Amino acid sequence: MSQNVDRFHDAKKGVRQARLKAWLAYHGVGNRELAEKLGVHPSMITRIFKGERAPAERIAQLVDLGIPKSLLPEPNGRKPGRPKKAAAKTAGNSQR
Repeated sequence: MSQNVDRFHDAKKGVRQARLKAWLAYHGVGNRELAEKLGVHPSMITRIFKGERAPAERIAQLVDLGIPKSLLPEPNGRKPGRPKKAAAKTAGNSQR
């Protein structure tokens, strides 16, 4: 049953991506243009659109630019950038 759920989510994600791609093409908006407006690398836009990354701040910026929220992945609440290393991890590595 778990495989069926995974397939459903993958199909739903694919439909969202196809609709987003069509919306962008219809409006003549490209990843490079969006990246420049957000101040990020074009690959970040691609990763957001694929659902690999979904920082809330970037999703909000894309919505502010006019992209329908329904076409974007759900924000994950993380801020852009790399996550901070855990204090316990770094403390254990300092004794060499």
